[in-house]
Amino acid sequence: MVLSDWNLNFGAGGRLLGRAQLLSPDSKFAIVPFKSQIKVYSLATRQSVRSIKVDIDFDTVVDSVLSETNPNLVYLFTKTNQVVVLNWKEKLLSPVVETHSLELPAPIVKFVRFGNSEDEFYLLIGKSTAKPQPHTRSLLKVSKDSKHHEIMSLKNVTLFAASADRSTLAFLTNKNQLYLQTNDNEIEQVPISYKTQITSLAVSNTPSPIIALGTVTGIIQFFYVADTNKSQRLLKWHIGPVNTVRFSPDGSYLLSGGQEKVLVFWHLESDNQQFLPRLNGEIENIEISATTEQLYGVTLRLTPSDREYIVLSAVDLTSRLNVNGVRPKFATELEFIEKDRRQLQKKDVQLDDKQMTRILHDYSSQFEVHPTSKLCYFPYGPHLQAFDFARNEQISVMTAAPTIQAGKVRSETSIQDPEIEQLAFSQDGKWMCTFDKLQPPEIDSLPSRKDSQYALKFWNYVEGKDQAGWSLSTKIIDPHGPGVAVVAMVSAPQSYNDGLAFVTADSKGGVRLWRPRVPKEIYQKLGKDKKLQQTAWTLRKVRNGSGRSESRSASICWAPDASVIAFGQEVKISLIDVNTFEDTEVQLPSIAGSRVRSLNIIDRYLVVLARDRLVSFDLLTFATSELAVKVNTLVGGKNQIAIDHERGLVCYCVNYYSKSFQLRSRIFVFEPAKLQPVYVSEHDTGISSVRYSSGTGSFVLVDIDAQIGVLGAGAGVFDEQSHLDRAFELTTLLTNAKQMVSIRETSSDVDGETRPLNAQAFEPVLENLEGLPVEVLFDRVMKIIV
Repeated sequence: MVLSDWNLNFGAGGRLLGRAQLLSPDSKFAIVPFKSQIKVYSLATRQSVRSIKVDIDFDTVVDSVLSETNPNLVYLFTKTNQVVVLNWKEKLLSPVVETHSLELPAPIVKFVRFGNSEDEFYLLIGKSTAKPQPHTRSLLKVSKDSKHHEIMSLKNVTLFAASADRSTLAFLTNKNQLYLQTNDNEIEQVPISYKTQITSLAVSNTPSPIIALGTVTGIIQFFYVADTNKSQRLLKWHIGPVNTVRFSPDGSYLLSGGQEKVLVFWHLESDNQQFLPRLNGEIENIEISATTEQLYGVTLRLTPSDREYIVLSAVDLTSRLNVNGVRPKFATELEFIEKDRRQLQKKDVQLDDKQMTRILHDYSSQFEVHPTSKLCYFPYGPHLQAFDFARNEQISVMTAAPTIQAGKVRSETSIQDPEIEQLAFSQDGKWMCTFDKLQPPEIDSLPSRKDSQYALKFWNYVEGKDQAGWSLSTKIIDPHGPGVAVVAMVSAPQSYNDGLAFVTADSKGGVRLWRPRVPKEIYQKLGKDKKLQQTAWTLRKVRNGSGRSESRSASICWAPDASVIAFGQEVKISLIDVNTFEDTEVQLPSIAGSRVRSLNIIDRYLVVLARDRLVSFDLLTFATSELAVKVNTLVGGKNQIAIDHERGLVCYCVNYYSKSFQLRSRIFVFEPAKLQPVYVSEHDTGISSVRYSSGTGSFVLVDIDAQIGVLGAGAGVFDEQSHLDRAFELTTLLTNAKQMVSIRETSSDVDGETRPLNAQAFEPVLENLEGLPVEVLFDRVMKIIV
């Protein structure tokens, strides 16, 4: 196997930015920016139809707008003062139509509107901040050649907002002074006496602007600017801070959202309210476009780094689209990456070869690849996200531990949700084992407030015509005893009980074996086979721990022939006889030398990843092989190594700082007995975790941008772009066909009679599409129309 046989492709996943989303004027498509690409979704099929990858740091994109003269073009504005024009709809050799680098006094924070032509922009500039802080905001009229003219400037601005038609701007200062700026470039101060901390701001369209101020107490201050005869109003429903408020284009409705996970609709004339409850996350932003009045775009904050974007129908409030990125749970919040970089620059650290792997924080994450469906399962909090990296879309989200469904407000924010800490699948993929932890809230000063609750759960995948999914079969509270945490989990190989067993190891050195049992007395005569068995998982074997102080530095693995189990904790590694479940007489030498991160057995070799070394030990000759490398790993190092048992390969990912203190990674593939790598590759950002997918015969990697990469021998595992482009062409073709139907209402059939052209007439077009060229599909459509 040579280097040219390998292919690395980061073509799926990514982190949803949660800003600069757009809806096409015809309300058929949503344009959604991710960390590494822009994806176009069809609202009719709810599927991604195109992925646009260009050499842009999408994390710097602060605003976007569709062209008013050519709706196929989208303008992206970045905080580095770049204007990038992309063709989001047509298939071109390069989607970038224009790029302009503007020379401005400060970074762009918002696009306001176009000038007399699209060669001129009205832009709001100022210091870019993640949280509302008082800064100067200036409105400029800018041409593409960077000539600019300042319209107005305000100091100590904390919040600003634009109306739906972008004709009016509203500014709020740190002293609760409110200002309005309209199309005629006049700015006026609006007197208000409200002193409560304001968290959100909205302004309606002219000619009679209305102001809405969301506050930290949950009250929405609402008043009319032009009509002084109308007294101010207080809209009360929210309990926590109001994160966002937005007016409908006609000014008849106000939409608001916050921590409660409830979207509130205020009918301003009748004082009636409507609610859309139980959304998946805290409402962070609401977008309403003047050109798409029948659709609302809502951004939800699931975790500090994860977002979800939903598109709602304004008519019946039903969901038209749900967009999710990959949701890995990082050991450290990603905001520390930039803090670490600034800290190293401030200290003027000179990086050399010895320092390049010393990462300040652990950015690893956990996920597992299902052995048969090939879906990636990401645990985050009490939830499990199933993501299909081949189709590049989320399949499902299940709640594996009980949680509060409604949003948390006030003292409820101190109540922590359960955390799924361990996850494993059986070899046949029909069983899943999870271990979760529930931390008691620190509301009352009770002696038991530090006693965590643990649960080991066994799930069975149930196939069904209407709905398939995971069903809880057995739940065991405190599986290793009260207050003892499970720190490692692994499923049995196929050679042991057909792979239907799991081994768990705890923080005190105890190891337990779990197997299913089907009691005859609870057989049920149901279904065609007249016998449906219920399965219960039970404890079969126990190896007690030392009972000494706890340590989460542990790993466990099976030998492929299921003869022994290797268990390592701290610096000690033991071999456990599977039959007696006691330590074997064979004592291993000191292999690790430091805290064990991961153990794996490949054929006759025990591969040990420790805090400062990666070594391979021959269990037959009791000698270390050539593979002995000095490394520097953090606690999550176990997530950065994966094993291909079929070909006998080790994939190990090393994160390091580049000379400019950017987080980078290097990917190695080794044979267990050789020091020379089979494959080496660089990646432009850090790797968070890697797993082996037996279903695809490839290594699956997740980086800190939440992108999913596939490393395999031979051709690429998936070619995302070609599939997306073909799907986009198919959607466009069918859309054009429907338009032809509306123009031509009847057509002649083979008997010379007329028949209506409707959706049913095109059903034969959608049959047997696999591998069908677009040209043949076009001929099918034309035969129906002509």
